[in-house]
Amino acid sequence: MYVMRSIGSRTSTQGPRGSSSVRLALTLMTLLVLPTESRALVAQLRWQPSTDSRVTGYFVYVRPATMPYGAALDAGAPHPASDGTVSYDVTGLLDSQVYFVAVTAYTATRLESALSNELPIGTPNPCVQDSCVTKTQCTVNQLPDGTGCGAPAAAQCGATCLAGVCSGLSPSGSSIDSMRLRLSNGQFCVTAGGRFAATPSFDPASDGLTLAISDGGGTSLVQTTLPPTAFVGSSDDSSIKLARQKTGQAPLRVRRLVFRTRNGTTRWKLRLNAPSPGGLPSASAITLQTGSACLASAAAACSVRGAAATCR
Repeated sequence: MYVMRSIGSRTSTQGPRGSSSVRLALTLMTLLVLPTESRALVAQLRWQPSTDSRVTGYFVYVRPATMPYGAALDAGAPHPASDGTVSYDVTGLLDSQVYFVAVTAYTATRLESALSNELPIGTPNPCVQDSCVTKTQCTVNQLPDGTGCGAPAAAQCGATCLAGVCSGLSPSGSSIDSMRLRLSNGQFCVTAGGRFAATPSFDPASDGLTLAISDGGGTSLVQTTLPPTAFVGSSDDSSIKLARQKTGQAPLRVRRLVFRTRNGTTRWKLRLNAPSPGGLPSASAITLQTGSACLASAAAACSVRGAAATCR
């Protein structure tokens, strides 16, 4: 049996042609796309070579998105780099086309392993399931309307599939500098701070603000919408903060939220209490949406100790 081990959770296993007496392991690692003077692209493919002494070379396969693989490109036995990896340059690619690439290993008798994991060249359509487990066995399905699409940040900003197209707000980058989570007396207490590139379209005092905290998988932990009247801005427009709130027993209460802009960067600080989600996440992200602006952070890994967690 030949076995290809992929990066991540997906593993492709397939018997070779004509024999089942050899086991090969191969991991497709990175892909570097290099522009050229023309509209063509060069993709430099890099992987960790098999340690099986019977491997004499590698085939590289390239396919346009939604299509099966064509004829193999014989990469031979590339000389390892200083880090032990080997590479192969795929040429003649169009910058307007999305491709997928994969690698197989072969022996002197041309027994061939299964495909490695696939890597995309370009940005695949997030509303189409497009994958191949063999050179000809592929799955191409349009995802149902309403399916969250794009990067996790895009999904948090409300991007969904509609007729095979990812539609909705486009997320802008935001980062979390620090986040502390705590469970206490049935309450989920959050203290966080971060930053994003200042943009005129971010104006909670005019458009209100929807704040969402999710775990690493995109599941909502906290979500609340604050009206424009909940905010006050400074006279020089350098800061916007939450107006003083009346003391109450609301289950979700934003205790502090302030945005300060300086030198093209807006820094924010947040403190809130919400009903307990039942446990602390291993990763967490924050999305801030106001008007046409949607600022979504990548999920920060959380170190959980008892009833408290620190995320960075």
